[in-house]
Amino acid sequence: MTYSTRIDPFSFVGQTFCVLCADAVVRMRIENYITEHGGALTHHSPDFLIGENGLTPVQFWIGAGEYDLLQRDQRMEEVMIFLASETAFSDRERENVLWYIRENRKQVIGKILEENLIDALSGFLTNHRDTLPGDYTVLQTGQYEDRILLDLTDDLIGRADAARKHELKAWLLEYKKNTFPERFVDDVEQDKLDKELGFAEQNEYDWLKLFSFSYEEDGVHIERYKGEDPFVFIPEAIDGKIVTSVAVRNFFGCDESWQFAWQRHESLLPAIDREKLGQAQVGDTVEFGLYPLDKAAKTAPIEWLVLKKEDSRMLVITKMIIDKSAYHSDYEGSDWEHCQLRSWLNGPFYQLAFTPEEQAMIPLVELQNQPNPKYRTACGADTTDRVFALSLQEAGELFGDDEARLGYTTLYAQSRGYYFGGKINCWWLRSLGADKELAALVGNSGSLGTYGYRADNAEYAIRPAMWIDFGG
Repeated sequence: MTYSTRIDPFSFVGQTFCVLCADAVVRMRIENYITEHGGALTHHSPDFLIGENGLTPVQFWIGAGEYDLLQRDQRMEEVMIFLASETAFSDRERENVLWYIRENRKQVIGKILEENLIDALSGFLTNHRDTLPGDYTVLQTGQYEDRILLDLTDDLIGRADAARKHELKAWLLEYKKNTFPERFVDDVEQDKLDKELGFAEQNEYDWLKLFSFSYEEDGVHIERYKGEDPFVFIPEAIDGKIVTSVAVRNFFGCDESWQFAWQRHESLLPAIDREKLGQAQVGDTVEFGLYPLDKAAKTAPIEWLVLKKEDSRMLVITKMIIDKSAYHSDYEGSDWEHCQLRSWLNGPFYQLAFTPEEQAMIPLVELQNQPNPKYRTACGADTTDRVFALSLQEAGELFGDDEARLGYTTLYAQSRGYYFGGKINCWWLRSLGADKELAALVGNSGSLGTYGYRADNAEYAIRPAMWIDFGG
C-alpha cells in the first residue's frame, strides 16, 4: 500500500487516504464513517488516520463532513468527478457538492472549458437548476426552466467559441439542437428582439439577469446590479410589484461615470416643499432624499441638519451617520480629489438617493482643500462637488463643541457593523491626517481627529454634506 507522505487535512493517492485529525472527536467521527461505509483502516493514532476507502474520494470527503477543509484545487477536482460520475450519491452528499458549485459557479465553468471536460459539462447542464445562483430563489424556476437552460447553453457556446474550444462548442451545438425544439428557440429570439425594441415588457427573469432583488411586503428591494453597462436603468416595478428601495451601499464599487435612471412610484416620493425648506434655520432639521434607515434596510426620508444659510440656499449634513465605508480602498493613500468616498458620494449616492427634481436642487460647489492645520499635510487640489465630507476646518467652525459633532448612527448603520459596535461612531472628514495614508475624522467622543486614521479602514462612517438650493 502507498500513501501520501504529505500529511494534509486530506491526501489521496488512488483510493488510499491520509487524514490529519484536529482532535479525538474528529478522529472518532471520521473513523466511524469510514468503517461503516466499507473503508479499511491500516493505521490510526490520536493525530492521523491512514487507510483504504471503498468509496470515491468525493463521497468520503463529503460524508466525513470535512469538505470545506479541502484545498481549492482538490475541491474542484472532486467536483469534476461528481459531475462526470454515474455513481449515485446520497441527498446530503449531493447537496454539499451542489452548494459548492453554486458558490463557485464561475470557476467551475472556467475549469470545464479550460480542460475540455465534456462529461463534466454534461453533468453541469443536467444539474443546472440546482446550481443556479442563490438569488434565483425569487423565481418560480419551473416557469422559466427551459429559458434558463437555453440561455446557459448559449452562454457556454459563446465562451467555448471565445476560448477556441472547438470540440466543446460542437458538442454544445449538438446538445442545443437535440434539447430545444426549433420553434422554441425562434420564439425566444423574437421575444428578446421585441423587448429590445420596446414592443414587449421585461419580465422578472429578465430583471434578475441585471439585478439581485427580493420581494418584501411593501414591494421589491433591489440589492445589487450584475451588469457592466455604464447606464443603469432601475425599473419602477418588477412583475407588477413596485420597486420601493435600492441598496445604494452595494453600488459602492461602481465607476463614478456610471449613470442611474430611477423612476419611483409617486406615492413613495416625499413632496418637496420649497417654502418649508426656506423657513428652516441653522440648527433645524429638514427631510430630503431617501436612504435605508432601519435594520430591514427599508428606505425612508433622510434627515439633514442645517449648518449654514445663505440667501436661497443652505449647507446641510446628515443628522445621523447613515452608513460606513473606507475613505479610500488603498492604504497607499489618496487625497479627496481621487478618493473612493468622493466617487461614491457624487456617483451612486447622488444618483440613487435623490429624485431628478431633488438632484436639480443640489448645486455644484467649489471646495477648498486646505492643508491639515496641525501637520501641514497637503490635501490636494480644490474640487467641485455636489455631495462631500466636511473638512477639518469646517467641522471645527460649524459645530459648537465636541458633543454637537457626535456621530449617532441610524439603525441601518448599526446593522452594518461598526468598530465601536454601538450607537456612536467616528465619521470621515475630507482632509488628510498627519500623512497621505491617513484621513482626518471626528472621533467617537466628537473631538477632531487631526492626526487621522488609515484611509482604508472600512469600519468608520459616512456623514454626507451638501448645499440645497431651495429658491424657485
